[in-house]
Amino acid sequence: MKNTKNTEKGTTEYKIDFFLGINKKLTRKTQENLKKKTLYMALKQKYLALALAHKNHLAVLGVKLPKFENSKGGCKLGYALTILFANFGEFMHIDAIKKKVEEAGLTLTGTDPLQVRHLSTQKGWWIVKEGKYKHKLVSVTECLPGFIAEKRASKLNDENWAKMKKEYGYSCVNCGSKEGGMLRWDQTKTTVLQQGHMDPRKDITYDNCIPQCQFCNQQYKSKAVFNKRGFVIDFCKSGF
Repeated sequence: MKNTKNTEKGTTEYKIDFFLGINKKLTRKTQENLKKKTLYMALKQKYLALALAHKNHLAVLGVKLPKFENSKGGCKLGYALTILFANFGEFMHIDAIKKKVEEAGLTLTGTDPLQVRHLSTQKGWWIVKEGKYKHKLVSVTECLPGFIAEKRASKLNDENWAKMKKEYGYSCVNCGSKEGGMLRWDQTKTTVLQQGHMDPRKDITYDNCIPQCQFCNQQYKSKAVFNKRGFVIDFCKSGF
C-alpha cells in the first residue's frame, strides 16, 4: 500500500491500492472455495456411480452404504469410501485419503478421524490393507469375504460361532486356553470353547458374545459384564 500525502490524488491512490488489496484477498478466497466446490461435485458424481453399484450388487448382500452427506454437511466415511472408489484397485495411504477429504471441504479432528477399517469390518465393503496405513477397495460387486450381514443382532448359528472362534484364534478370551488343547486352570481336561455372554442380562447374539473355556464360563456365570476383549467392565452381582 502506498504512503501518500493527504491530497486528492494521494487519497485516490490510497483508495485504489486499498481496494486492490481487498480484491486480491477476495479473489484468493473465491479461488479456494471454487476449488473445494469443484472437488466436492466430482466426488459426488463418483458417489452416485458407487451408489448404483451398491444397489445392483451389494445391497442384497447386506453391505451398508454410508451417506455422502446429511443435514449437517458431508459425511466422512462416505467421502473416504468414494475416494477409494475413485482410486479403485490402488492402495492409498490413510494420510492421502484424509487430505482428499479435507480438500473437498471437511474438517478432520482426532487421532483416527476416518476409521476406514469400519467400512469393511462393520459395513461389509471389500477393502484390504497393506501394512498399517494403506487401504484398497477390491470390489464393488462382492462383499468382504466372511462378512455376515446384520451380524450384530443375529443369533449365533453354527456359521457365526465358527467365524467368531476364528476371530479369537480359537482361544478363551479370558485365560487364553486353546480349543482342543490343555485347559489352563485344570490341566487334566481339554479346552472346550463355549458361548459366553458379554452382558448376561441380554440374549446371546453376535454382538453380545465372547468365546470362553468351560472353566471361565462357569467361574463368571452371570456375575460379570465384559467388553469384546474379555475385560470386566461391570458387575451384575457383588463379588464372586
